[in-house]
Amino acid sequence: MLKPLTVALAVSFTASAVQAASVGQVSSPDGNITINVEIDNDGRPNYRISRKGKLLIAPSMLGFILTDSYNMVRGFKAEGTQTSSSDTKWEQPWGERRVVRDRYNELLVSFKQSAYLKRQMNVRFRVFDNGVGFRYEIPDQPNLQTMNIADESTEFDIAQTGKAWWITGGEWHRYEQIYWETTISSVAT
Repeated sequence: MLKPLTVALAVSFTASAVQAASVGQVSSPDGNITINVEIDNDGRPNYRISRKGKLLIAPSMLGFILTDSYNMVRGFKAEGTQTSSSDTKWEQPWGERRVVRDRYNELLVSFKQSAYLKRQMNVRFRVFDNGVGFRYEIPDQPNLQTMNIADESTEFDIAQTGKAWWITGGEWHRYEQIYWETTISSVAT
């Protein structure tokens, strides 16, 4: 009788190890693009992006590897979220359009490590009708006066095969090159 119970518990633990708890969600003003932010059972924050219900970016991790302290990749809990929207215009002196519309919805997620000095990390996601962006914000805090980053753990797990138009980065004349058209998996790094 004990053996079937042990098997059932093992299956239950295995299934829960891959689950993630939802932290927040934000969609573009037209509702086509959605970002979901989650934390897995190990406290690793991640995000995923879909367009018209089709997954574009599979769950992808967020965080930093540090040279002088515990890494900021796991042990996080969501402390809170804030949402906002903007619809403004600004004028640029050059480019294809003189007036640019800046219309987006935003989700700010505040994370805090429950151990590891209880450090905080915010991630601000902006979703436009034609794309997404996000940035890290490290608030002033006593347990993180300086931050020596060895590597950024941000992932972009492309969920499907697609085309990419790209140029090689890191060269002085990189904006004057001919664009390559390849599959996403063939993009040179």
